[in-house]
Amino acid sequence: MTLIRRFIVFSVIGILGFGSLSALQAEGFDEDGIAARIQEIPLDDRFVLEAFFRELLFHEGGAFVLFGSKPLALSGYYRIENSNLTGWGAFILLSHHNGQLKEGWMIWQKYKHLFPMNNFMLKSYGTPDDDSVTLYFLNKTLCAEMIQRYIEDFKTVLGDRISCEIIMDWFNDPSKDLIESLGNHQALYGTLLGFGRDNAWFFHRRLILWQDFLDLTATQEKVAAIRAEEAPRIGPYWEEAPYDHLSYIVPPAFVGSIYSQETEELQKRYLDERRKICKIYENGRFLEITLAALAR
Repeated sequence: MTLIRRFIVFSVIGILGFGSLSALQAEGFDEDGIAARIQEIPLDDRFVLEAFFRELLFHEGGAFVLFGSKPLALSGYYRIENSNLTGWGAFILLSHHNGQLKEGWMIWQKYKHLFPMNNFMLKSYGTPDDDSVTLYFLNKTLCAEMIQRYIEDFKTVLGDRISCEIIMDWFNDPSKDLIESLGNHQALYGTLLGFGRDNAWFFHRRLILWQDFLDLTATQEKVAAIRAEEAPRIGPYWEEAPYDHLSYIVPPAFVGSIYSQETEELQKRYLDERRKICKIYENGRFLEITLAALAR
């Protein structure tokens, strides 16, 4: 699946926190050590890394993986050298967001050894011939818990022999694409993206109906089912941030039943987590706080 198709899917399908860096220090992490390691990075590269992580955390839902209850977030960038994109794809290709993610990922490869991660994983997938690279950011504990909670769903799609351990081994394998490992199944990765299990399956069913409709194979009953399955995109639903530099922290948006208990609980949870994330970053020190949290 190309990156632009994933962006389209993820843009429509779709309480943990720490008061400050001192909370991370209370967990036993060396604050001075993080600051010293950051000083080893040339200033220009630090600027690039900060832009990269701001994009990943604030625009792509990564902050809710790092400090909240969201198991998985994804992003990615296009390679100009491999791309023949036009229209919307060309706009994304030439956007500053694409450049920040591409350059930032390359810079991160140079310095990630300074900030080893235990509970988090930040990996990329894309062959040399692909026109895009997908970036995955996940909380391994939350992913394992979510998979185990809905293991029967994963077995239904992937086979009875599947287990949480097997799936997590796939995630740890740098040669495997996470989405392809899950059979490109929207309900499975929608669940892991934190959109809600019922919402994710709802989107999966509706997408199948729409594919039949676009293939001109839809019966009147299927057309009626498509209309019955219509639902709004949940989001944006955030409050005003207390500081301008935090206004771009975007809670996860997804398709779902707007009146369901699951959706109401998700909205409340993500708003609560957004308030805590704003509190974490309210005094600046973005890169230091982020890298300390990654390594906790």
